[in-house]
Amino acid sequence: MQLDGNKIYRIRCDKGWTQGQLAYESSCSEKTTWSAENNYKGNGVATARKIADALGVSPAQVSRYLQ
Repeated sequence: MQLDGNKIYRIRCDKGWTQGQLAYESSCSEKTTWSAENNYKGNGVATARKIADALGVSPAQVSRYLQ
């Protein structure tokens, strides 16, 4: 599963959160939330779940599927 940084960014901004707030709410580091929003590979399913749970959405809503 690969995270979609654009989706994460849009949902985060809709909530009025900073990356720091997302990091706090998801129990991830700010580096992790930054890398997720900037589409760096290496963020796995656990990170997707943490970020999605913090944002109140499903992991599918913050990921993109590779063909």
